[in-house]
Amino acid sequence: MKAALLVVLLAGCGRLACRQPERIPFATCRDFRPALATRLFDGRVGSFTIRNATRHWIAVNLFDPGDEGAVSIRGQAGPGAVLLPAGPDGIPHVLGAGWGVQVNGSCVRTIGEAAEWTDGAFTLTWRASPPSSFRPAHGTTAPRR
Repeated sequence: MKAALLVVLLAGCGRLACRQPERIPFATCRDFRPALATRLFDGRVGSFTIRNATRHWIAVNLFDPGDEGAVSIRGQAGPGAVLLPAGPDGIPHVLGAGWGVQVNGSCVRTIGEAAEWTDGAFTLTWRASPPSSFRPAHGTTAPRR
């Protein structure tokens, strides 16, 4: 996921030292609107895999645009793990490009925006660092690799 930052250069190098550029977060999040996601659906449907490329646990929420944007699927993945959302029978869920995805409280984006589409499947590689307060749920089992 791409996080936009606005870099503001502060003028006025003093006689002794120059100030470093200050990073100010630039708000790019917009509300996940299920009706809009449904209208903009481009027809892509497939499995959805999340690769955790960080050294931290991540929490993933998937939002169903047909269910007024409610969180329909929740999951967690350990460092370096791959999360493939599946039903109790082990069969991977098939999701459309209009489903929303959120990792560790990030902006909610549609899977079609956030993930790569290859060979009939969506893949999202998460590289951003999570907030330090996130911890896996008690009793979490080893994730799929």
